[in-house]
Amino acid sequence: MLTFVKHLKTDEDCYKLLSKIKWPGRQFICAKCGNTTYHKGRSPYSRRCNRCKYDESVTAGTMFNKLKFPILTAFKIVYRMATTDTGNSSKALAEEFGIQKNTCLAFKHKIQQAMGAMQHERLTGDVQMCVGNVRKRSSQIPFWEPDPVVYIAIAVEVRNGKPGRGFAIPVEKEEIAALIPLIDRYVNPDARIQTVGQYGFMTKMKKRYKNISFVQYLPLLYEHFLVVKNWVSKECGNTTSDYLQCFLNEFYYHFNHHYTDWKSFVNLIRAMAKPE
Repeated sequence: MLTFVKHLKTDEDCYKLLSKIKWPGRQFICAKCGNTTYHKGRSPYSRRCNRCKYDESVTAGTMFNKLKFPILTAFKIVYRMATTDTGNSSKALAEEFGIQKNTCLAFKHKIQQAMGAMQHERLTGDVQMCVGNVRKRSSQIPFWEPDPVVYIAIAVEVRNGKPGRGFAIPVEKEEIAALIPLIDRYVNPDARIQTVGQYGFMTKMKKRYKNISFVQYLPLLYEHFLVVKNWVSKECGNTTSDYLQCFLNEFYYHFNHHYTDWKSFVNLIRAMAKPE
């Protein structure tokens, strides 16, 4: 946290940074009337519209609105998650920063949602895809109830024989047709797609995507899938697709981006400062 402490020591430092990110270059658009002129508001770094007199706080409309703990603590949690690619349990974060576990979990999911919002550049070139099951850790005693099984569709670029960027989404069934929403959202139309074929679905998929081919085995993809599966099993204890997507967002935020610690943190704050 040395880099963080160098830049941010107080709540005021955090509000100042958030103000610069939310209103870059002194830009301002009133959330109530659309006016672009303002003067200083009542609270630190807030802005008061010159026309309708609406006083907008620096946290309004961001993921930092109505925090239940100091914004300096919130920024520290963001920094920890932005710069740690081995996972951050809610329990450990709550204990480290002195907040309630459920409160920490709710804020952690906001950070993960912002991480997902940053994943918008489509995969290109050679892309390998599959659907597989992820047996996640159960909250029940293992001897009484088996761990639930959920499925994810996964896509990864192949660059010089190694995995490039990737994406994954929760799906309902372990079948090739479940790849459709992943392809439509995250894969460039010109990409060359490879996947393992399932008879009965091949014809349908080939009619929809002219650039798809079917093979028997994709070792690079399967190795990558095992890494993702291990992450999910370790980090995610909730089986709902929204929660699972959050943890997949966090994994691919680190997998797809290689920033310096400070740049990674600022980029994530910028994503969280956008209107929810």
